[in-house]
Amino acid sequence: MKKIMKTLHAVEQWRKIEGIWQMVGDKEVNENVFTLEGLEYVMDVMFNDSPDGNYLWYTALFKNDIDPQDTDTGAFPGWLECGEYDETVRPYYEKEFSFTGTLSNPSDPAVFTINDTVTIYGSAFVDRPSKTGTANMLIASSKWDTPRDAIAGDIVRVVIEIAGSN
Repeated sequence: MKKIMKTLHAVEQWRKIEGIWQMVGDKEVNENVFTLEGLEYVMDVMFNDSPDGNYLWYTALFKNDIDPQDTDTGAFPGWLECGEYDETVRPYYEKEFSFTGTLSNPSDPAVFTINDTVTIYGSAFVDRPSKTGTANMLIASSKWDTPRDAIAGDIVRVVIEIAGSN
């Protein structure tokens, strides 16, 4: 897994020699371990849904055959959102901590009741509930390995896991 968090520690040693400060040895930059405790704290702060200004998070579906890019944004996600479902807003992300550096929603997945014939290619994690509306923040998009050909009455359930890697 690609590291999503890391720390770098740069070290220099200086010594006053004959009244002049001089670097002793070489400057050294070391990558360090980002602890699970640290990852859990960062994720708790980022994905906490408290009323003190932190974001609430939602799941969206998309219906075009694209490969998400790391340059995609909430305003320009690169995908066309699927609105062919009964729910009036995007499903809220009800997270559960696993205390292993991950968040997930297996007990309360995003549920979409499809109301038309549509091919769904993937899902996204966004900060606004408005169905087919622009998000301010797009955290992640996932193109599924297998597109889902859905018809009216189908239920599509999406579990999103957010994993920190140290």
